[in-house]
Amino acid sequence: MKLYTDSQWVVGVLTQNWKIKKNVELVKEARELAGRVGKLDVVKVKGHAGNEFNELADRLARDAIKRH
Repeated sequence: MKLYTDSQWVVGVLTQNWKIKKNVELVKEARELAGRVGKLDVVKVKGHAGNEFNELADRLARDAIKRH
């Protein structure tokens, strides 16, 4: 499975075992889920570079934050 992200932080916490200071429970859950899917390839993409799906994901995330 591949996870595409424009966040170096996400890459670090999921693939390089970076220490977590914020969102600890969320990261623990993400790591647990990642372990369930078998091999997870985390792919870093450039943010806000015209990538249609990256722009869509960013818009959906911002909208969800506003609704929360």
